[in-house]
Amino acid sequence: MAIPTEQQCLALLRKNGTKENIVAHCRVVRDFAVNLAERLARKGARVDIPLVAAGALLHDVEKLRPNHVKAGHDFVKKAGYPEVAILVKRHGLENLNDPSYRPQSIEEKLVFYADKRVKDTAVTPLRERFDYIRKTYNYPSIEHEFTFAREIEEEFSSLLGESP
Repeated sequence: MAIPTEQQCLALLRKNGTKENIVAHCRVVRDFAVNLAERLARKGARVDIPLVAAGALLHDVEKLRPNHVKAGHDFVKKAGYPEVAILVKRHGLENLNDPSYRPQSIEEKLVFYADKRVKDTAVTPLRERFDYIRKTYNYPSIEHEFTFAREIEEEFSSLLGESP
């Protein structure tokens, strides 16, 4: 499995012309996801932390394109990182009813969840982040997606014995 280093991820983001504010968001998502992954690993969870770090750094590489999760997946896969591309594809909200877009592995769930906890560059409670998403994007399935995100949060809480 090929996993890009932090420097390789940042080079891909630069090569793609990803805006600095998006890169800053991706860095905070990475920090949150890796911290949570390390906490879960200390509790006995098997987590590929470098995969989480790369997936989180690259999750919004194509944020400004239509269907950014698919575009990001394709970009990262073409760059030679198909396993990381899956995390990029499965971090979004829009296609949760399609199993190919729904996070399944712990690494996929970590990137998905971390992204839902970070608004711009601030870590926020899940409900606050979804209030923002609801106001900004206003798509009809938002309550279903919030419920899904809460289920992941509860799964992590159960594994940790505390709130993530």
